[in-house]
Amino acid sequence: MPWARARCVPRRRPRPRRCNDYPHAFDLRLPYRARVRQFERRLAALPSRQFDPFSPRGAVVGYSEPEWCLLWPEFTGRTQSTARPATSAPVLVLSGDLDTYTAGAFGRATARQYANGRWVEAPNTGHTPDDEPTGCVRGIVRTFLRDQRTGDTDCLSRIPPVRVLGPVEPVR
Repeated sequence: MPWARARCVPRRRPRPRRCNDYPHAFDLRLPYRARVRQFERRLAALPSRQFDPFSPRGAVVGYSEPEWCLLWPEFTGRTQSTARPATSAPVLVLSGDLDTYTAGAFGRATARQYANGRWVEAPNTGHTPDDEPTGCVRGIVRTFLRDQRTGDTDCLSRIPPVRVLGPVEPVR
């Protein structure tokens, strides 16, 4: 596949946790060429409207990890422990309510795994909630690092909505 040789594919193989701990659109136990065929079939079967304004290929290939993991050696085991984390240290988990990659429910569940876990969901933010324009989330993080508590989170209600420019034609 030409896209598998494109510059966006890292020359070094990613760390194993990247490819063995999450489900994929191909079977990691298959040889490379069979993985590519399986991935291409499944990519072609995706409903195009699900990725508007992009095509499924535009949303998946070159942006995320599928093609990195296609290159990963055959391996069937997990690389990370599934045991509950053993720390009593304070843990802050941030989620953005507009995150389409990691839903807030996963952040909440992650925080619950820790004896001293805290979960904060920032409104009007995506996968990197600390990038919001008011500095509120960064302030919560600073307070947490300094005092091991979230402090006042009222500023979350002042994060402005994401501006939408209007209808956009899908890019195909």
